[in-house]
Amino acid sequence: MTDFIKTPLSESLDWDDVPPNTKGRVILKRWPADTHTAGGIITPGAESRRVMGVAWVYRASGDVKNILSPGDSVICAESAIGAGLQFPSDGAVDLSDYREIDAEDVYHVLPVARARQWRDKARLAFEDKWREEKPRIMLLADEGECAMALGMMTPLKAENELCQGGLESEMAEMENHIVNMADHHAKARQAAAEAADAKAKEDIAREREKLAKNRK
Repeated sequence: MTDFIKTPLSESLDWDDVPPNTKGRVILKRWPADTHTAGGIITPGAESRRVMGVAWVYRASGDVKNILSPGDSVICAESAIGAGLQFPSDGAVDLSDYREIDAEDVYHVLPVARARQWRDKARLAFEDKWREEKPRIMLLADEGECAMALGMMTPLKAENELCQGGLESEMAEMENHIVNMADHHAKARQAAAEAADAKAKEDIAREREKLAKNRK
C-alpha cells in the first residue's frame, strides 16, 4: 500500500529538483484540495493556468523510475496535471484523482522517506500538545464553556489529520463528551429557569393570599 503523506508546503521551495528533460511517464494522485492552510493545493480557473499543483507519485516508468518512488510528493504545472491522461473506471473504484503525465512535466520532488521523518517528528510533537490541551478542553466543557471547547478542538483535529496522528477515536470521544456536557448544562439551565419560575409563582400566590387576608 502506497504511503501518501501530505506535508506542509511551507518548505516546498527547497524540495529536490527533478533533472530537466528526464524521460518516462508518471502516474500521479492529486493531493486533496480541501485544505489550504494545512498544505492543500490551488485549483485554478481558466484564467490562472500558470500555477503549480501538488500530487503524489503512484507509479513511475522509464528513466524517471530511478528518481521517483511511490509516495513521493511532486510539484508540477497544474495545467499538466489537469491535462494528464485519465484512467478508465467501471464505477467500483474512484480513479478521478489519478492522472498520467510525462516525466518532463515534473519539476520538484519531496522523497517519501523525508516525508516519513517529518510525520514521525510531527506526531510526537502533536501527542505532547494534545496531552497538554486535553485537560483544558475537558475543564471548559465541565464548566459549561462548550462552544469554546469545540472551537479549540477544530484546529487540533486538522493538525492530527495532517500528521496522521492516529488520535481520531480519542478526539471523537472528547467531542462526544463536550456535546454531552452541552446537553447537560442546557438541561440544568432549563431546570433552574423552571424552578425560578415556579418559585416566583409561589411567591406571587403567597403575596396575593396575604393581601386577601389583610382585606378581611
